[in-house]
Amino acid sequence: MSLVWWLRLALLKWATLSESKAIIGLIVIVAVLITGIWAVEWRDRGTSVVPASPAKASAKAVVKAKPAAKAKVKAKAKVKVKRVSRSHVHTFRAPQTGSNRRIGKRLAEAHGWTGVQWDCLNNLWQKESGWSTRSSNSSGSAWGIPQALPGSKMKSAGSDWRTNPATQITWGIGYIDNRYGTACKAWGHWQSHNWY
Repeated sequence: MSLVWWLRLALLKWATLSESKAIIGLIVIVAVLITGIWAVEWRDRGTSVVPASPAKASAKAVVKAKPAAKAKVKAKAKVKVKRVSRSHVHTFRAPQTGSNRRIGKRLAEAHGWTGVQWDCLNNLWQKESGWSTRSSNSSGSAWGIPQALPGSKMKSAGSDWRTNPATQITWGIGYIDNRYGTACKAWGHWQSHNWY
């Protein structure tokens, strides 16, 4: 039943109660309202009172156990978050996405991302661009295999950033490593937010 329904019921009953019971009723109503407001605020922040999974709970325990790690997390939280990609719409695909994936696997292995880390990177970029060097979002601002936003950020990896899969992948691996630490953490963020 809704909060409004409970308030109506309480107000109707209030008229028939003694003064002490009415005061107790009022205290209960205020407590319910405060709890409801608190729950809505937490929901709107996207925060869960109960950890969503045991993995997240253990990660929080590790952060609590290591003050240096906790300080690092706080420092990252202060950094303004910029969305790197908008992965809902892609205008066109390059014909050689299979070879792009092979290049990506080779570069990921050179970075030390094999096994599960490669699977996470593969899933992430399959969702983002289908491994197409020419993939862009509906506004045209996110570009390439990693869907860099804006695409010109990839200039730091090479002047051929628009067409060269190795340049795009190198930039994307560097971005993920600097921002998330691992491909699986980036993939987990993408699964939660539909961007990374």
